[in-house]
Amino acid sequence: MMFNKLETIISNELKSIWEKYKTTVVVAFVVIPFLIQIFLKLFNLLSSFSGWGIALSFSSDWLGFWGSYLGVIPSGLIAASVASYQIRMANVQSSEARKQELIIMRNTKIIDYLYEIKNSISRSKIILDQDNSKLSDKLMFDYMKKGDYALFGEMNWNVLTSQNNNLYFLIGIVFDQSIDREVFSNLVEYTENMKLLQEFLLFYENFFESSGTVLDNSSKESYVDYFKIIKEEEKLKDMVAKLDEIETLVSSRIEKLSA
Repeated sequence: MMFNKLETIISNELKSIWEKYKTTVVVAFVVIPFLIQIFLKLFNLLSSFSGWGIALSFSSDWLGFWGSYLGVIPSGLIAASVASYQIRMANVQSSEARKQELIIMRNTKIIDYLYEIKNSISRSKIILDQDNSKLSDKLMFDYMKKGDYALFGEMNWNVLTSQNNNLYFLIGIVFDQSIDREVFSNLVEYTENMKLLQEFLLFYENFFESSGTVLDNSSKESYVDYFKIIKEEEKLKDMVAKLDEIETLVSSRIEKLSA
């Protein structure tokens, strides 16, 4: 990585110098040989007129020198072009490799989040996977709120609420609400049932567990309705079904990112 960075700096610096002085360099390469040629001819002409007896000859070695000198121009341009192309391609390959690394890192992190979602779903399903027909209001309350029934070291209701918060947080990171509507739709329906269950637990706790207050007709009707809906409409089973649908979509996303 350090070598690539240094290579990029040198390449940019050379490009900057070339762009700034390329006209001067090309003109110098072409003009200087002709100036020397003209100078030699003028010197020989002046020497012959002045009787100096000095003449600079143009031997085959001298002509070979000029041929080699002028041949440097196209070969140098070709070499510079090839070097520039190689550096440019190396930079492109390095950039593409870095992009792939970032994509892999991102996908790996997303997959970790997806497995956390599956873990939260699994815990919630274990708690909710109960036979509604055998649940009385007291048994349902005790199961959710009493430590004797705890499946994961704390009250089942506390686990459910914490896992629901975890689902909202992680799903919000991994999924796009405007695209993955099915995931969010199932999550909302699941949470609505959680609210219904919460209302039942609050009623039961307030009127039977805490104060022992006798329910008035209005409160009793509301309380009975909550429990009736949960039991007769098998809301716990429905919550498990929603979690199953979310889990299927999560598994599909893991498979896609792992491909």
